[in-house]
Amino acid sequence: MPQFYAQLEGLASYLDTSSYGEALKQVWPQVVKQTIDYGIMEGAQDVAVLPVDIGWTDVGSWGSLVDLLPADAQGNRWVGPHLGIDTHNTLVFGGSRLVATIGVEDMVIVDTADALLVCPATASKK
Repeated sequence: MPQFYAQLEGLASYLDTSSYGEALKQVWPQVVKQTIDYGIMEGAQDVAVLPVDIGWTDVGSWGSLVDLLPADAQGNRWVGPHLGIDTHNTLVFGGSRLVATIGVEDMVIVDTADALLVCPATASKK
């Protein structure tokens, strides 16, 4: 991944300037998308692997976050203020404002400062 390293090094000179955003917009589309296991580990010499259970999970979708959060008696999981009435098996991920749900089942609701996502839980795993 030397090319990726060089691209990041090129961006470093812009870190404390107002042009960092523009530089990142120019460089990021050119970055080759490559996983660490392929980009680093496949070419590594003398690598050892030890089995260990550290409780780590790869959260790749909103649906997979469900496995990490505790559920209430109705199977709901949430981050941030939530009021659920007749709500079941629903993930609510919010910020500082209250997210209220009524009659909702098997949904994912993500409320951020600039966007709101509401979708069936099955769609969030794609």
